[in-house]
Amino acid sequence: MARSNSTVGTGETLESIPLPCLQPGSAVDLSQMRGKVVVVNLWATWCGPCREEMPILQAASEQFRDRVQFVGVVTKDSASSAAGFLPAVGTTYPQLLDVDAELLNSLRIPGLPVTVILDPAGTIVKKQIGAFEADDLDSLLADLVEAS
Repeated sequence: MARSNSTVGTGETLESIPLPCLQPGSAVDLSQMRGKVVVVNLWATWCGPCREEMPILQAASEQFRDRVQFVGVVTKDSASSAAGFLPAVGTTYPQLLDVDAELLNSLRIPGLPVTVILDPAGTIVKKQIGAFEADDLDSLLADLVEAS
């Protein structure tokens, strides 16, 4: 899938959609996350580019551990498929489940992977359609962390 480097206009936020945790825990409403930069990655086990991007996201989550919150959203996929896949790639950041693709539909994006980056105020500052390259993600996050 071709990558898009779309930057979103000021003021756009995520819709309020509480999503259940893949791991034990309460449902999470990503639109309420505030205080630090948040990376929300929508993915599925059946999506090849999603699977290839996962190590890049995991490495960035380790690099920016205390300064950026990473959240995966298993989209149009089953909890059992995701739970079986994540340990194999070593992904440790929290995962939410969106079987019906409510979040993806609200973003008006037709396919996966999609990564949405929020600033500390919860405003969308980036929508990446297609997989991130490691250098692009690292550079973007470094700039956002420095600015916040």
